[in-house]
Amino acid sequence: MTGRPAASLEKEIHLHGGDPAHTQRRLGLEPHPVVDFSVNINPLGPAPGVLQGWPDWSRDIESYPTVTGKPVAQFYQQYWGLEPNAALPGNGSVALMYHVLGTLRLRKLAIVTPSFHDYTRAAHAVETRTISLPLSAEVQFAPPSPARLAAALEDADGLMLGHPNNPTGTLYERAMLLELAQRHADKWVLVDEAFIQFVEDYRAKTLLTAQPLPANLLVFHSLTKYYALPGLRLGAVIGHPETIDMLRRQQEPWPVSRIAERAAQTLLEAQAYEAETQRWIASERQRLMPHLRRIARLRFFRPTANFILGQWCATRDLDDLLRGLLRGGLHVRDCRNFAGLERNYFRFALRSKTENDRLLAAMRKLAGTYHV
Repeated sequence: MTGRPAASLEKEIHLHGGDPAHTQRRLGLEPHPVVDFSVNINPLGPAPGVLQGWPDWSRDIESYPTVTGKPVAQFYQQYWGLEPNAALPGNGSVALMYHVLGTLRLRKLAIVTPSFHDYTRAAHAVETRTISLPLSAEVQFAPPSPARLAAALEDADGLMLGHPNNPTGTLYERAMLLELAQRHADKWVLVDEAFIQFVEDYRAKTLLTAQPLPANLLVFHSLTKYYALPGLRLGAVIGHPETIDMLRRQQEPWPVSRIAERAAQTLLEAQAYEAETQRWIASERQRLMPHLRRIARLRFFRPTANFILGQWCATRDLDDLLRGLLRGGLHVRDCRNFAGLERNYFRFALRSKTENDRLLAAMRKLAGTYHV
């Protein structure tokens, strides 16, 4: 499937699932507060250092940030052991995707789907055509074979994928991705690792610890998911220093705010928070999955990060699930706008044990209410 950017971009809007009020209106429900499982951020809340430092940062409103976001780059260099100048900070990883694709101006980009909508939208915004490389639910959304990825690169100028992928949780072998980039040195390999720190033993799986990266490989990383800071917009794209230097020359000055720079500096002291996050996410995944798989007429896929993909099979319309959950004060992500997930797929984030159990009980009850 090939995108038609010139004809379709006008019709493309920014789509985000974290809008329960919109779903309530669409389903004819009165607006009311809900527990929102559609937003995939750390259930422990913002990193403690940010909360502690916040009251003292108001005076920074009067100060310009550094022109290049240097404190954020320094965080990445120290935390991940990167080479100097290997990280380009930005106003969240999504903004950097638009910057990178706008700079590279590829003729054609292969995208592993279903995936985050802005991979395609960012490509179409600069008239880059897209080719879909679909994953299959029949094999639990397993990653494409190296041969299939290589074949896709033969027909395109670049490849983009999520590692782990949102919303399927698909993970790749790090060595395979590195070899793919090395064997296709004339093509771009773009990898989104926004959720990598939620993955078990993530330092052995992330590309960020495989330094130096090939010059044609770029990794997008977010600080807003893992540290629960989505309102700050904070992340970086990591690559070979020469590639990052090329991207930096095309980037606008002051790519992050002074508050974001201050926040990044505190994250080097978040070891206890990170350890608790790893323990909590791993234990909740392990605890919930046996219960979820026992719910008749619902299908769930093995999670690798802090979210779980499911499929509603009790009726032909996912709205039956969404409406029932909203009436009970719960909201999940409708995934029917992801290419390949139109048949009643949904996603939910891991939250507190009490909230997760509440969602589990509601889904069990609703599935038992309907009969195909």
